[in-house]
Amino acid sequence: MGVLSSRGRRLRPWASRRQPGEDVEVAYGQKLLADGSTVEAERWLRERLTVREGVRKPEPGGLRRVRLALADTLLALNRAEEAAAVLHAARTDADAYRWSRPFTSTALRSVSAFVAILCGRDTEAEAELDAIAAEFHATPAPGPRILMGYLHSRLVVLALLSHRGRFAEALAAADELLPRAAATVGVENGFVDEVRRGRVFVLAMLGRYDEAAAECRALLAPRPGTDGDSDAQDTATLGLAHCLVAQGRSQEAEAAVRGPLDRAERVEGRCSREAVMLRRALAEAVARQGRFEEALALVEGPPAWGVVDAGHHELVRAEALLGLGRREEAEASAAQALAAATVNHAPCHVRILEIRTLLARIRASAQELDAVTADWVTHYGPDHLRTRAAAAR
Repeated sequence: MGVLSSRGRRLRPWASRRQPGEDVEVAYGQKLLADGSTVEAERWLRERLTVREGVRKPEPGGLRRVRLALADTLLALNRAEEAAAVLHAARTDADAYRWSRPFTSTALRSVSAFVAILCGRDTEAEAELDAIAAEFHATPAPGPRILMGYLHSRLVVLALLSHRGRFAEALAAADELLPRAAATVGVENGFVDEVRRGRVFVLAMLGRYDEAAAECRALLAPRPGTDGDSDAQDTATLGLAHCLVAQGRSQEAEAAVRGPLDRAERVEGRCSREAVMLRRALAEAVARQGRFEEALALVEGPPAWGVVDAGHHELVRAEALLGLGRREEAEASAAQALAAATVNHAPCHVRILEIRTLLARIRASAQELDAVTADWVTHYGPDHLRTRAAAAR
């Protein structure tokens, strides 16, 4: 699974009539991607797209599915701007197709806004999300699918606020969205869990790790009558691992990640987004235990899917290199992390401050460390664990 395909369980912008051959072709492209054959995946999907565009009456749902899979592949290659262009074409097709449902159009607009955020185009994303909200509020007696389309777009609002480092506002938005979602679709619906996971992320950024970890464990707990959504469980596992590492409980984080990582590699593919993200979380956990060679091996190579977690790959690599005493390489990797994260994170974002803190330590610069510590205090308060860690000399 990838960013757009996993989100598809929620947004489903391709939920139109399918033809069996089309699903097989798209699934093959997704398998190539998950197996690490990203170049082949891109080539295959572009060829399928050309073929389908060339028929006399292209099937809209089929074109949309190929474009979404292609956009996912481009995100795996960290080519977010190209992914945005592919999504724009999908939206154009949907708008031109007279039988397109309003939900399909709204879902594609929400996905496009999310990718615009990854490109660092926050103003464009905000305008799109505001337009979706305005259209919804201007619709008399909106039906359930129109309402769900609007609620899905509010998840992207959480992402926008988070990338801007406006976590208090993001938490307020999540607290408002959660009961509304539960009332609309029922508390057991996967969409409600998605809102809960978004809220967990915000709690963690605010340093409320105990609350966030408890919510992650609740999301990971087995539920009667359900097999669980592996994508959703992987996301909750990542949240739990993040909280445990931040609290200095790296051995527990490692234990939490190893099982899901093994499953993701076997079921989804070693280079699937889920496996890649879990592997980074494992690398961070073992690095904090002083196992730097092992951590470095887990994050060698280019940062696949790096655009969706900007700077994390390079940051973990820098920590491992510093632990091995390879200071110049560590500084170069941390500088790469900062450049990557700056594209779509505000200067006050936790990720940016984490990278700046590490850079100050690598450079043994008391001046830089004082400056970043002051920023931690300003934006997150003196009691945030990251603030305390930065202030420790």
